[in-house]
Amino acid sequence: MADALLRYALRVDGLSQDLAARIARDVERVLDQVAGNLSRRNRDDAPFTYDRLQEVRRELQALRAALAVRLSETVTEAQAAVIETAPAATAAAAARLGVSWTAVPVEMLANLTAEPYQGKTWAQWGAALAERTEQRVLDELRDAAALGEGIEKAARRLETVADLSRTSARKLARTALQDAATRTHMETFKRNASLIKGFRFLATLDGRVSPTCRSLSGREFSADSPELASVRPPLHPNCRSLLVPITRSMSELTGGKVTTEPPAPTQPAVMSTRSVKDIPKSERPKRIQSVPAGTTYEDWLRTTDADFQKEVLGPTRYRAWKNGVPLSGMATYDRALTIAELKAKYPLELST
Repeated sequence: MADALLRYALRVDGLSQDLAARIARDVERVLDQVAGNLSRRNRDDAPFTYDRLQEVRRELQALRAALAVRLSETVTEAQAAVIETAPAATAAAAARLGVSWTAVPVEMLANLTAEPYQGKTWAQWGAALAERTEQRVLDELRDAAALGEGIEKAARRLETVADLSRTSARKLARTALQDAATRTHMETFKRNASLIKGFRFLATLDGRVSPTCRSLSGREFSADSPELASVRPPLHPNCRSLLVPITRSMSELTGGKVTTEPPAPTQPAVMSTRSVKDIPKSERPKRIQSVPAGTTYEDWLRTTDADFQKEVLGPTRYRAWKNGVPLSGMATYDRALTIAELKAKYPLELST
């Protein structure tokens, strides 16, 4: 089952890249409209004034409202595609195992994404991105007015807003689709509870994973554990972790008819704080490897060199770790402990 979820996670990653591009285009259309309005109403060499800033503010309010609606529609459409395809991934894995699997009708899953994530619906998250875009535009144009810049130079400032919005778009896209996939998988697993003993937290093995996710890596939870709700990914924006079901043995699943377990799945491990696409091809063979799925972050980190360990953990956490503090002791379910908290909790380990 882990292999199926890992493969589907790659598909979700591809879908999130497409969604991020669509969100970025929606934002850029708004920025193009703002830039066009600036140029049409003033000469390029005319200074951008505070009076003009107030006019832009009024125009932006309408544009922001329209953008919020558009982003909500775009995200909802992409989440629907995930909800429609995610059940097939787990069903195919069950078929390969030769066990009976209860499919959940897509129409019964449709409302999953209406549930809030970190206190906000996805429509509200889209509205928040629209509001941040509006504020970034106003901040840039306020600086332009303060410096007496011309209209052309003021309009070029919107390129900075576009760059920041692309980053926000990637974060929103990945998180929204990860949430849709996880909710769908968990609902499917709930319908097949007799086959599942529990869940294992699977963290991405690279230098970009969050302290919270690496501290949970490898942790196992019973299927009825009240803690499951607290550790269900995405735990934070851009989260790439998974909850993988621990199924019963082949002998248990097939009533003793089959005792041979399927080949153990693998997952990639990337010894870098850069994304794979940013690692030079000449460096990839020594930085990217394949390890058994379920390898904990801590076990994998022990196999890497000291320079990478220090880069990932930072000097204080590295020292604590080398002196015996486990990664699980450096974070809670929702945040990393601060340096002050670590020193208070582990005075002996950090005294040397």
